[in-house]
Amino acid sequence: MGRFVPPQDKLDFRELGQDRFQLLAPLWFESEVLKGLIVKAATGFIFDRESIPRWLPILYAWLAGTASRAGAIDDWITQTHKVGDRELTRRQGNAVYREAAQADGNGRAKRWAKWLGVTIGGRRSWANGPARFTLVGNERRKNRRDGGTR
Repeated sequence: MGRFVPPQDKLDFRELGQDRFQLLAPLWFESEVLKGLIVKAATGFIFDRESIPRWLPILYAWLAGTASRAGAIDDWITQTHKVGDRELTRRQGNAVYREAAQADGNGRAKRWAKWLGVTIGGRRSWANGPARFTLVGNERRKNRRDGGTR
């Protein structure tokens, strides 16, 4: 099982509006699925925690807020398609989300439901993820922090 890596294992964020949050500290997840690679979501990253549709109220009540750290890691992967310099497939990203949901304390049924949700409903999010990453300004923050240009 993967694990959130201390001291970057706490979800420290501020709310920007409905379903929009910003990391105030890095969040790291070491993935066994990716053979020990560490997903490093950066400070300033804009994410939506978990994209559970509100129009499914019973499912929403059961799942919402139960894997917020995993949701941030999934959003990072969905928007960058990378861990470090390694390109990821959507299938790998979904598998890491399932693994992170387990590290967040979700049992088998919840992990399966969450994985099924991103597998069935996440195609469009994966396709436009990199565009959303740039749109919310994360690319500028990342480049500035790494010594790049604005």
